[in-house]
Amino acid sequence: MCGRYSLGNPDEQLLETLFGLGGGTDLPPRFNIAPTDPVPVVRRVREAPENELVFVRWGLIPFWSKTLPRVPWINARVETVATKSPYKQSFAKRRCLVPADGFYEWRTEGKRKLPIHIRFPDRRTFFMAGLWGVWTSPEGRVIESCTVLTRGASGPIASVHDRQPIVLDHERHADWLDPRIGERAVLLELLDDPVSDAMELQALQPLVNSVKNEGPELWTPLAET
Repeated sequence: MCGRYSLGNPDEQLLETLFGLGGGTDLPPRFNIAPTDPVPVVRRVREAPENELVFVRWGLIPFWSKTLPRVPWINARVETVATKSPYKQSFAKRRCLVPADGFYEWRTEGKRKLPIHIRFPDRRTFFMAGLWGVWTSPEGRVIESCTVLTRGASGPIASVHDRQPIVLDHERHADWLDPRIGERAVLLELLDDPVSDAMELQALQPLVNSVKNEGPELWTPLAET
């Protein structure tokens, strides 16, 4: 799964180049992004010809929900995303990309839970496949939200967890964002993820364990004091 992630060094030039976003990509560095936080996503709505970068709540709220879910729907399993009720409408019509430069899992050693930062060796910005939705409360409050798609873990990541977010290579971005594409088989084929096996694992100091902590010091390797 993906329950915490980072965008500590957002590559704004890459965002502008890949998605034609112009100059509106002023992203604050975030080292400890947690469920229900406002997070940046790239999307293209059906009525608009261009991509846009917007902030939405992390944790998909199904459009039919009467209340905010007690447990945020932060992840959607690729095995059931096309058919499971909270996700299937967004899968067909509202897809997005979630920029990140790493995500966290935890390894238990004795009485300690050690955070593991999973990232590419060059620390580059990558894009996780996501879905977004619009929810209106009974009182008329409108909230846009998102979820991150996951698959079974492979490569080094499998040593710390059995699930991992789906990372899309650049060649698949345009089709994933295109709201005119809705055929299930085509979309599922786009989610074949061969790139994340190149990621590395870095054990960190336990500062990440608290969602209250934020800042570059969260990336201090475990060996350092």
